[in-house]
Amino acid sequence: MAMELEFTGWLNEVKDFGWGKVCKMTHQIRKQNAQGVWETVGRDYVDVVIESKEFDNYKHILNAAIPTRVHVVGNTKPQAYEVTRDGERQVQPFLKVWPSAMEIIEKDLANSSPKPTIDLEDAPF
Repeated sequence: MAMELEFTGWLNEVKDFGWGKVCKMTHQIRKQNAQGVWETVGRDYVDVVIESKEFDNYKHILNAAIPTRVHVVGNTKPQAYEVTRDGERQVQPFLKVWPSAMEIIEKDLANSSPKPTIDLEDAPF
């Protein structure tokens, strides 16, 4: 059984392979500190897999400027790879996603109307 994932993240790179393309994305993990200020405390790494037969459905994503905020819905599978840092082997987790929908976030909340009722500096995204 597949897991479904929905997230908004940053498209950082599109890698081309013979069978398709992989959109390398990050999702920021935000947490409010003791002073009430939102901070990025980590990142999730997500590979969004677009097979060649799906290129027409996602050409707006594949041709988007880098970096771009993108909303993604799809099936996911957790993955990991080993890296060596400072002589120590570590496991780097990431998610692999096969999308059912992807949309570019055209506007930030700062540009929306009417004005938001929260201070955007405190927003967790």
